Amino acid sequence: MNVLILGGEGRYALLLAEALRKLGHNVWAPGRSEADASDEASIAAYCGKWLGAFNAYSAELTAGLDLEVNGPGWALVEKAAEEAVAKASEEWPEQYDLIVCAAGFVDVAAMERGEGQGINEDIGSACGAAANVLDIPLVYISTDYAGTFCAYGRSKRYAEEEVLRRAPVATVVRVAFLHMEDAKKYTWTNDYTLSNREWSGESARRLADWLHDHEGDLPQGIRTLGPSHTTTVAALCVEAGLDVETIFDGGEVAKRLGYPVPQSTAF
Repeated sequence: MNVLILGGEGRYALLLAEALRKLGHNVWAPGRSEADASDEASIAAYCGKWLGAFNAYSAELTAGLDLEVNGPGWALVEKAAEEAVAKASEEWPEQYDLIVCAAGFVDVAAMERGEGQGINEDIGSACGAAANVLDIPLVYISTDYAGTFCAYGRSKRYAEEEVLRRAPVATVVRVAFLHMEDAKKYTWTNDYTLSNREWSGESARRLADWLHDHEGDLPQGIRTLGPSHTTTVAALCVEAGLDVETIFDGGEVAKRLGYPVPQSTAF
């Protein structure tokens, strides 16, 4: 399966790409400078790189040949075209089988301060529209924060709705990076950053396995990968004596509990 992962420079995208490659899939994971997930035209342009490479090789290989259809040199033109296809296909897939959007603004506390407004919404709209035009199934990496009262949750829920509305075949996967089963191990009483990385790697492997099992038969709608992260956050908020309805700042929770402040994590 030829897979395009948008947001390819993020940690989760890198982990997912590695896991998919180990399962035998071909993966392209461009960063924002190559394929901007918030720009439909940029996504389409990246997906069109095979055609660009084919045209360039065709021009190079047919230079000086008689291009008259069925003319004396037509056999050479056909051979050159076959070679151009082969060369272009060594670099790029003619068609992607799946697009995975792992791009997004994920600093929950920063969004509560007003940063990153509109980014997640634009990504959902652009990816859904591009998948529709290109006729490629889309998997959108979301979070179990989606739909909650915080600004980040609202932005991700809007993006989910855009993806499902615009893309002909789309699955939203809500990924929980932290979960109650490992609450004692994966909390700020330990090394939050290290534990989050460990769980992210496990999560990416689970998602890769799921995508592998559903190749060519992607279910439509919303799926959840792992128990709820927000459950753990809520429990810590209560322990810290904070109002869960209004405060969704992990750093503030850690500070109140006397734990090291966790670093922001990103897809």
